[in-house]
Amino acid sequence: MRALRNPCLSSARANSEIVADLKRELVSEQVKWEIAELNSPTALRRFGAPFKSEFGEVSPLDSELPILRYIFVHHIREFPFLDKAKEKEFWQDKLQVVRHSARCPSPLATSHCG
Repeated sequence: MRALRNPCLSSARANSEIVADLKRELVSEQVKWEIAELNSPTALRRFGAPFKSEFGEVSPLDSELPILRYIFVHHIREFPFLDKAKEKEFWQDKLQVVRHSARCPSPLATSHCG
């Protein structure tokens, strides 16, 4: 006997694969955009706490960089030794300053260093 094929099931499976591919592509494009945004002089400020920011604590859902913010909050900030780092002394006064000075090596280069 031949098994009967249900065209609705085949169509639903194909649609499910298309949706999965679309989601994967959208996430991939978002990650590429967020990584490119790290070159912006305001990138760390837009992350919110622990960096100096007028935004304070920014949840991943409210962030302009939601995927990177999620990775930062749940993985990088929880990494051993970084989880004990003091907000002002390490994140703001060291890391953020080094990141800013690496981006803006000259005091005359203020046009792109905000």
